[in-house]
Amino acid sequence: PEPQRTALEVACLRREPTRPMEDVRLIGTALATLLRSLALRDGVLVAIDDAHWLDSPSARALAFGLRRVARAHVGILLTRRTDPMDHGHTGLALAPTADIVTIRLGPLSVDSIRQIVDERLSFAMTKVQAKRLHELSRGNALLALELARFVVEASDEDDLWLGLTGHADVAQLTRDRLQALTPSARRVVAVVAALADPRVELIEAFAGSRRSAEIGIRTASAAGIIRRDGQRLGFEHPLLATAAYGMLTRPERRRLHGRLATVLTDPEERARHLALAYESPDETIAAAISSGARRASARGAQDAAAELAEASLRFTPVAGPVPRHARAIEAAVHLARAGELRRARELCQPFVDRVEAGPDRASLLRLIGEVQLQEGAFPEGIDTLKRAVDEASGDPMLRLPVDLQLTYALINHLEPRDAVPHARRAVSDAEQAGNPPLLATAVATQLIANFFVGNGFDLRAADRAVAMDDSQSGMPALFRPSLICGMVLTATGQTERANSLLRSVASDSRVLGDEASLVPALFYVSWNALLRGDIHGASDAADEARMIARMLGDAGSLVPGLTAASRVAGLRGQDEDATRDALEAIELCRGSGWTAGAIWPALVLASLAWSRGDAPGTVAALEEPLRAHDTGGFVDEVMPFRGDFLEAQLALGKRDEVDAALRALEQPSYPRAGHLVDAIASRVRAIWLSSAARHHDAAETISRSVVSLGRMDPFPYELARTLLAKGLVERRAKRRAAARVSFETALAAFERLGARPWADRTREEIRRLGGTSPNELTATESQVARLAARGLTNRQVSELAFVTPKSVEGILDRVYRKLGIRSRAELGAWAASVRDEAERG
Repeated sequence: PEPQRTALEVACLRREPTRPMEDVRLIGTALATLLRSLALRDGVLVAIDDAHWLDSPSARALAFGLRRVARAHVGILLTRRTDPMDHGHTGLALAPTADIVTIRLGPLSVDSIRQIVDERLSFAMTKVQAKRLHELSRGNALLALELARFVVEASDEDDLWLGLTGHADVAQLTRDRLQALTPSARRVVAVVAALADPRVELIEAFAGSRRSAEIGIRTASAAGIIRRDGQRLGFEHPLLATAAYGMLTRPERRRLHGRLATVLTDPEERARHLALAYESPDETIAAAISSGARRASARGAQDAAAELAEASLRFTPVAGPVPRHARAIEAAVHLARAGELRRARELCQPFVDRVEAGPDRASLLRLIGEVQLQEGAFPEGIDTLKRAVDEASGDPMLRLPVDLQLTYALINHLEPRDAVPHARRAVSDAEQAGNPPLLATAVATQLIANFFVGNGFDLRAADRAVAMDDSQSGMPALFRPSLICGMVLTATGQTERANSLLRSVASDSRVLGDEASLVPALFYVSWNALLRGDIHGASDAADEARMIARMLGDAGSLVPGLTAASRVAGLRGQDEDATRDALEAIELCRGSGWTAGAIWPALVLASLAWSRGDAPGTVAALEEPLRAHDTGGFVDEVMPFRGDFLEAQLALGKRDEVDAALRALEQPSYPRAGHLVDAIASRVRAIWLSSAARHHDAAETISRSVVSLGRMDPFPYELARTLLAKGLVERRAKRRAAARVSFETALAAFERLGARPWADRTREEIRRLGGTSPNELTATESQVARLAARGLTNRQVSELAFVTPKSVEGILDRVYRKLGIRSRAELGAWAASVRDEAERG
């Protein structure tokens, strides 16, 4: 995909960046995509020699990409120098697993050492000489070559072999070889050792003449120190580079780096040499290094950018034209992007009280607050961001992103009412800015804040925000209008449109390598799929979310990933898996201070309990989340668990408490965003009425619940729950035949959804009912009922069934009466259950 292709081309310096590559994971994602595409044609082996010498950005990108191509016909072969205490570490942050095999290489054999020396030095040793060399080198190929080279260059007399004992140190031997070079060759070797990408033209610029450079290069090549490949130069062995650089004194190194800084044109490489060449603060040097940091950031090397930005801060004078806190913020931004959150916060903290009140302090506080939120310190982060808003009061563009962050932080800390003013002001500031993607984010943020507290959901504003949504804006998924609107539309029953929006955000996140955004997107994709009755789609999204969350490892990813997986497992009756994941998610929320995050896994535990008929367990699991939910002022559609709580209370005989709660729900002023609250309230009220022996009122009320659900996109799980409740109401009213139809229809729906615990509970209700299922419909009635269940009009049914339209009305009246149903929605559920029974044979 284009974003990934561009990222690789920029990282490999094949294309100039057009903007900073803030998310370093995009390069790793591009690498993974590339490897998978290659593996489709043939197996791929990624071989990396001396992995411990990889630079940090490359190691990070490789580790990210390689972890994501497991079992994709991609193999990895790494070599690294280890010490005796190093057990299985690969040098790429790839944790030892069953898929990683570690082979410790021992010394080479005598014959192997003899063969290598013969091939490299054209020196045919005797067996005695080879054995002696093997003993001295302890089977180390490099040391054996250096010892043999010493003999070749001096003499091949046997007494030299006896005198080699004092030279059996590879570092000393390489230093001896380097010292033997001519001064011009030593200068060339030093320059090659200091450069990241040594080329002949750079050596010529450093030496001042082509002739001098060529002489030095030829001499060093002839001595076996460096090798030439076209215009590129490199050492025959990395240890030679270490030795060449190590031989320079501190003043010599500084002069070398200072001279290189004058001949290099790449801002990043020049900045690196400037940082090594000087010690005293100097604004010119600080500015040049800062420019190099921005260049490194633009190509996605945030580790390198952070290192250079910190160097720029060291060189910034206290009273210079650029404030030191500005350079500190620059370094902290790069550190945060590289995952060094604690270091980023510590870098900025000392400057807060040193700078003047206003925009400068606001910028520092904003960065510190955002880092605190990422670290999970929500109360501290909220307080810091509130201070930042106050400091930025005169700068709308500085205040806007802080208000957006505060809105989400307050919502996640269960303070949605306090979030609304910040969202409202963000929209006002964004409108002044005239930036469509930013305005779209602000509008969507205000929409969700208003929705959460029951101020409704403006569909026109939502359409406007989605139209302005830009997947390339760099905004996390939680700020994307498409995800926000998809979540709200799911909660309010418009699941089909919501599914399209949510999946588009997930797809964009995959392409961009933004896995921190992909996990919450998949969380909502899975939830939407469950509500639509797509258990397989829900399971696939949940599995992917949990897998990625495990790789990311932070609470912000693990909580939604684990919750999505536990929700699907609970619906399928996999109690042990669901409980384990939900409890882990709750513990992570407690450790990070993410108050709102703990409600979803608590809901999973409550649903598990209630699906098994465990009323005390359901109430115990929901009391605290429900209290927090109500204290925050959230609408029920945000987390629809009140129905379970009230039904469980009824089972415990708490009729008065349930009646009071239902009266509040039934008030027109109760905050609601769709028909789901009405449907759930009607279902619970019907059960309450039935328990009071008000059977007629209970039947009317449960029918209203079915009708309310029919106003939304298909909600098969809620409809099945309502049909189960309808069967209970009918059984208490002694309408056993109607109850059986409701129970069997609910059972078919639960089985179709894969909701095993609810299916088991419904079977138990059927067993309690006793008797057998009577075949109440005549052949004509059955035919008309099936045609009507397909959504055909009475006229269309009459044409296909060869009866008059008037007869269709009468037949359907009898069907409704016999089956104990009141709407075509229930008729559709009955027809589906009959089909399922026929398919099961």
